[in-house]
Amino acid sequence: MGTAISWPRLGSRWPIEEHVMSRIELPGPSTYVPVARSFLYRSLSLGFARPTRDIHVALRGGRFMQELWDKLSLIAYMEPLLSERDPSIRWVSENMKSLSFEDFEASYTLGLKSTASSSRLSGERRIREGEGTGDTTIAELRKCYELFGLNTKGEEVPCGHHDHLRAKLEFLHYLTLKEFQAGSHRDKFKLLGLLKTQKDFVERHLISHLPRCLTELRKSPGVPAVYTELTRIASEFVSRDVDWITLRIWEES
Repeated sequence: MGTAISWPRLGSRWPIEEHVMSRIELPGPSTYVPVARSFLYRSLSLGFARPTRDIHVALRGGRFMQELWDKLSLIAYMEPLLSERDPSIRWVSENMKSLSFEDFEASYTLGLKSTASSSRLSGERRIREGEGTGDTTIAELRKCYELFGLNTKGEEVPCGHHDHLRAKLEFLHYLTLKEFQAGSHRDKFKLLGLLKTQKDFVERHLISHLPRCLTELRKSPGVPAVYTELTRIASEFVSRDVDWITLRIWEES
C-alpha cells in the first residue's frame, strides 16, 4: 500500500488547507502553461470538497472563482468560454453572499444529493448493461489509486456516491502532475502511459457523468450556485480536455 503524501499549495495567497497526494514542485501556471490543466482540476475538486470557512470567504468575495478562471484562461482550447468569466464570478459571489457559513455547510449535502442521484442512475444503467453497480465505481477508483501507490484509506478516496466527483477531479489533478513530471524528465514511455490513463479515466468516469449531474443540479431547488457552475465548467473542460489528450497520445506514439 502506498504512503500518503502532501499536495502542493496553489499559491501563497490561497488559504485553503492542503490535501494528500504529491510533493512535486511546480512553477506557477502563469510561467508554464501546460501545467494549468492540473491546477484547474485541483481548483474544481476543491469546489466540491466539504465546506470550510476559508472556502466560504473565498467564494463570497469572488476570489475562488477568479483564481479558477485565471487557470482556465491559460488553456488555449478553453478560450471560447472566456466571455463567461465575469458573469460566472458575479453569479457565484452574489449567491454565496446570501448564505451564512452554516447555511452553506448545510447545503453541501443538498447540493451533492443531485450528483448522488446521477451516480445512482449511472449505476442502474450499468446493471442493465451487465457492467456492475455503483459499488463497482468505488472499487474501480480505489484500484486506480492503488495502482499509483496512493493511500486508499485516507480522505482522498471516495466514501460514497456524493464524494465521487471531488475524488475523480482530484485524481486527475494527480495524474496531470505526474504527466508534467514525466515530460520534464523526458520520460516518453511514462508520459504516454499517463496520457492513456487520463483518457481512459475521463471517458469512463466523467464524460457522460458530468452532464447528468448538471441536469440534476439545475432541477434541484436551493442548490448553491457554486455547485451548478463548477459542474458546468468541469463538463465543458473535460469534453475539450479529452480531445487534447487524444491528440497528445497521437503525437507521442
